[in-house]
Amino acid sequence: MKGLFFLFMVITLLSADLSAQTRNPRYMQPKMLNQRPGYITFNEFSGGYGLSKNTTHYSEYFYGFNTIHGYQISKEFVLSAGTGIAIYGNGKLVPLFLDFRYRFAISRLTPYFFIDGGFLFNISDLNETKLFANPGMGASYSLSRNFAFQFGAGLFSQYEDTRDSFFNLKAGVTYKF
Repeated sequence: MKGLFFLFMVITLLSADLSAQTRNPRYMQPKMLNQRPGYITFNEFSGGYGLSKNTTHYSEYFYGFNTIHGYQISKEFVLSAGTGIAIYGNGKLVPLFLDFRYRFAISRLTPYFFIDGGFLFNISDLNETKLFANPGMGASYSLSRNFAFQFGAGLFSQYEDTRDSFFNLKAGVTYKF
């Protein structure tokens, strides 16, 4: 009788630890970028190829770097402002712009829509200031709760006396505090 009671106790104690469900240890949980509201920054390289006849200044191609800082309003919406440098075949322009991003299907690989818009300042002649808009789509891939890679493509259009359009690509990193 004591043997049967001892066997019953061992089975009862061990069965509390047995389960058909698997538990994900912390290191195996999916790594997603922090979704809570707060400060967020994007640093990205960009480049564009001109879609027009390339007869005006600053219409053939460009490449550059932007740093964008803002606030993640919710897990879907981010509103921020940025600046950087854009190097054209004919000179350099400094962008100063607002950036709006809408993320959907949020997971480790999250697609998003973006629209940037603002001014391009010619640092050697402020009379050549241009307006620009850059709508597009991209995706970010989360490596941790604070860090992600991003890649996007869009249609970059700049306006002064004429409109020049570019197919542009962006690639960079996101850091969420």
